[in-house]
Amino acid sequence: DAISRATRDGRGAARRSRVIHRIFATRDRRSVLGTYSIDSDGDTTLHAYGVYHVRDGRLVFAGAIG
Repeated sequence: DAISRATRDGRGAARRSRVIHRIFATRDRRSVLGTYSIDSDGDTTLHAYGVYHVRDGRLVFAGAIG
């Protein structure tokens, strides 16, 4: 996502400094892990992650870690 935002939708060369800037500008990004932002230290705002396993072909929530 940051590379896409640092270039013209991923086309062309991406300058490292621009990609880093875009990573740190990440706010309220929705993902499979949940909605998160990147703080000034480069950490995500997510503090817990769901762990699932497959049982009989279906995802089953096993618990949260973090």
